[in-house]
Amino acid sequence: MRHFPFALALSCLSLAFALIGAEPIKERTVTFEAVPKLTVMGAETKHPYAFLLLERHGLFCFIDPSKLKLIQEGRKYRFELIEVRTYFQPESKIEIWTPELHRVFYGDSVIYDASICKIHQAAKKRTEVPVTYNTPGGSEAYLKAFRTKFRHYGLITGRSAVMPGNPTAMNWVCKHCKAAKEGRGVPAP
Repeated sequence: MRHFPFALALSCLSLAFALIGAEPIKERTVTFEAVPKLTVMGAETKHPYAFLLLERHGLFCFIDPSKLKLIQEGRKYRFELIEVRTYFQPESKIEIWTPELHRVFYGDSVIYDASICKIHQAAKKRTEVPVTYNTPGGSEAYLKAFRTKFRHYGLITGRSAVMPGNPTAMNWVCKHCKAAKEGRGVPAP
């Protein structure tokens, strides 16, 4: 019998949940209006990120702060967050709901949308993906291809809001990025 890697991985993941009694990842959407305060962290480094202080949430955004440049202090915006349930420790039942920025609206206009691939201008889908605690590395050609062709192929780095010990997490996956990563012509790492 021939097994496809994805089906085999899914079977192993289901077995792992059954053996350790873990529950699958749960998400919920929260929408509210707030007047934000935007702070740029690590501006002097190669990888700055944004911290949004909202009326009810403090939110680290592991995205380039320039993507949120349309947010102006003093204005009210509608924020849509996806809260992901994780546990303080994998064996613990102490729930933590970690917020991730999904969309920002000003009036009827969407000024930020994490579900759209900026490379392919296509919709991304929330998918459970493996977590790596290493950042993608390799040749300069590989890193350039990663940034410009397949950044959203289905991997999340542990530097994101992932509790230690979790082998998988939810992330946005673009089918075009995934196809580019799996296709020919990707430089060696």
